[in-house]
Amino acid sequence: MAIASLVLLPFAALSSRAEIKSIGSRQTLMLIAVGAILAAHFFAFITSIKLTSVASSTILVTCHPFIVLIISHFWLKESSGFAVPGILLGFLGVIVISYGNGGGDSLTGDLLALLGAMLAAIYIIMGRYFRRKLGLISYVFIVYASATLFLFTACLIWNLPIWPISMREIALFTALALVSTIIGHTLFNWSLKYLPAYVISVSLLAEPVGATILAALLLSETPSFVVVVGGALVLGGILVTATFSQRSQDSAGDMI
Repeated sequence: MAIASLVLLPFAALSSRAEIKSIGSRQTLMLIAVGAILAAHFFAFITSIKLTSVASSTILVTCHPFIVLIISHFWLKESSGFAVPGILLGFLGVIVISYGNGGGDSLTGDLLALLGAMLAAIYIIMGRYFRRKLGLISYVFIVYASATLFLFTACLIWNLPIWPISMREIALFTALALVSTIIGHTLFNWSLKYLPAYVISVSLLAEPVGATILAALLLSETPSFVVVVGGALVLGGILVTATFSQRSQDSAGDMI
């Protein structure tokens, strides 16, 4: 977040200074709150990876489409339908994964991943709300910079080591900032201006599949059969939910 904020700083100063200055105090506080939500999401998600498997963590943290569908329907008035079968199927998968990982640290990691999913849902919804009003650079710079400050504060509170960092880790963090954040994360924030929140949320479902494959290749971390079954239920539930939502939109369009 810090490196990404530094990369965005000149763009914010040159092209978005006027817009950033025009943002009112109430909106600024709300944007800082969005940064806090993003920071809490990363804190919960990254901590969960230390306690449970990469597959379980990424599958559970991508349960946010269910939450986004409900909130966007009531708050943003975005017609998405109520895909109850898909939601029930997905949460059945969540229960299977939690059961398959057993108790102890794995269960704690699973719960943290679920917390990360809830925070991600709120973050996506707030992004959809603000991107209707703000330019991309103004929005992401304030949010990323705020997240940086909150994460730095959390490191101080929990007495987590920040320095020294090896050159290898600096290189990895820079790659995360440039590829995962500046390109990937900012791209979906750009999309939030043009597409409903639940569409963006569902589009992030490639993450657990890719993360599980990378974990198997790089970390020799093969997911258990129960996790595979639970993950299939979660992804299947989200697919059913997206299908119901699309049919709801198509029906609404036909009525118009």
